[in-house]
Amino acid sequence: MKFLTLSLLAPIFTFATSFGNSVAPAPQEAQAILSRDQRPVDGPLVEVIYTSSTFGGTDVILRTESPRGLVSEEKIAHALNCDFNEFSIHCFKDNMPVDGAAVRVFTVLNSNKTISVEKEVIYYDRRAGKQVHEIENVAKGLKKTL
Repeated sequence: MKFLTLSLLAPIFTFATSFGNSVAPAPQEAQAILSRDQRPVDGPLVEVIYTSSTFGGTDVILRTESPRGLVSEEKIAHALNCDFNEFSIHCFKDNMPVDGAAVRVFTVLNSNKTISVEKEVIYYDRRAGKQVHEIENVAKGLKKTL
C-alpha cells in the first residue's frame, strides 16, 4: 500500500516542481540606467535601473555596490507606465481606486547638471481618515548611462 501511495504522489510532485521552474521570470533588459560611481574614493556605485516588467509596464530597481563588492538591490516600484525622453523620466501607476496607492517615480535635473530620482506615494489612511502624501529621495548625483 505504501508503494501505491508513493507512486501516486510522485507525478504530482514532479508536475509541481517542473511547473514552478517554468514560470520563473527571465531577467529583463534595461530601458534606462542612471548611475553614480564613487568607488575609487571609498563610495558606492549607485544605479537606478528601469527594466521592462514581466507583467507589463516598467520596474524601477535601486542597485548599490560597495567598494568591497557587496551588492544590494531594492525594487522601488513595479509595473509603472513610464515616459522616457531626452531630459527626464516620469513613471506613474494609480491603484487608489482599489485600496492601493498612487506611485510616481520621476527624475529632477539639479543645478549642478546631475539627476535626482524621487518617489512619491499617495494613499488613503483609513485609520486616520485622511489622504497621506509621501515623497522620498531614492538617489541623487546621478548621470544617465543608458
